[in-house]
Amino acid sequence: MRGLSRQLRGLLATGGALAALPGTVGAQTTEMVQCLKDPSSIDCLAVPGGTRAPPPQWSLGVSGGIAPRDGGPTGSYESLTLLRQLGRSYVQLGATHYYSQLDSGVPTVSSTYGVGTIGFGGNYNNWVLDTYISYGRQNFGPVRFGNLSRPSTNITNSAYWAGGVSFGRMMAVSPRFVITPTASATYAWSRLLRPTLGSEDFNSSEPTWTAAARLRLDWVPGHNRKSYIGLGAGLLWSNNATSLIAGSSGWGGIGQTGDKDTMDALTSSHVHDVWFEIGPHASLAVTRSLRVEAIANRSFGLISGNGSTVTLGLRHSF
Repeated sequence: MRGLSRQLRGLLATGGALAALPGTVGAQTTEMVQCLKDPSSIDCLAVPGGTRAPPPQWSLGVSGGIAPRDGGPTGSYESLTLLRQLGRSYVQLGATHYYSQLDSGVPTVSSTYGVGTIGFGGNYNNWVLDTYISYGRQNFGPVRFGNLSRPSTNITNSAYWAGGVSFGRMMAVSPRFVITPTASATYAWSRLLRPTLGSEDFNSSEPTWTAAARLRLDWVPGHNRKSYIGLGAGLLWSNNATSLIAGSSGWGGIGQTGDKDTMDALTSSHVHDVWFEIGPHASLAVTRSLRVEAIANRSFGLISGNGSTVTLGLRHSF
C-alpha cells in the first residue's frame, strides 16, 4: 500500500501555501521582486537596477494546480497567501486545500486536506532564510472497490502537523543571472487510513522527515528587471517515502491484526528513499503591482512512483 502522495508531501513540507511557487525560496522571491536599491549594494546583489520608489509592504497571492502520479491518481490543490514585508524580513500566512485519491491496490480512499501555515524568513545580505509551521485536518472519503463504496469502519479524519526550515545563499554570476543553493529539513505527521477488502479498516501513524539540497538558476530579463525565469533542481531524502505494514499478510500488505485500544492502529514500516526533482519556474510582472507565477516540477527515482506538479498563480502587491 502506498502512503501519502509524495507530491502532497512536497507541497506541504515546504509550507504548501508558504510560497506562491511551491518548492522555491520565499525570501529569495520576495527580495527579487521588491529589492529596489543601488545595484552595487550587496543587499541588492541579485537584483541589479530598478527604481528608488518605496517597495510595497503587502502582497496577496492565489494559486492552484494539479499533481498527477505515474500510473496513479491525480491530485488538485489551491492556496491563498498573505505576506507582510518587515524590512529585510517577512511574515506570511497561508491556507492550502488539497484533494487526492490515495492508491492502495484495489481498495482506495479519497482524501481532502485543509492546512493553515505561518511562515517567517528574510534576505540578509543575500543569505536567505525561510521557516514555517503548519496545522490542518485530513478528511477521508468512502472506501471504494471499483464502482462500489462503503463508509470507513475506522477513523474518518486525522490531524496534520508540519514544520521546516530552509537556508541558502543568493549569488549573482552576471548582471542577469543568479544562482541560489539551499539546504532544507522538514518534519510532518499524520495518520493514514488503510482500507481492506473486509469490513474492518485500520490506520497507522506516519511521521516523516525530509531533507533536500537544491540549486536554483534565475534569469532576470528586461530593462526594469522585474520578472525572472529559471530552473530548479534538487536531491531529496525521506525516511518515509512509502509506508508498509511490516510482517503482515492480507490484501495490500494489511493483516487482520490491530490494537483495539487505539482504534485499530497498526505499526507501519517506513521505507527510506533518495530521489531527484527538476523543473522550470517563472514570475512575470504584468503591471507594477500584479504578477503571474508558474512552476512545473518532475520527480525521478521515487520508490513509490514518480510524479509531477504544475502550478499557476497571481500575486498582487500593495
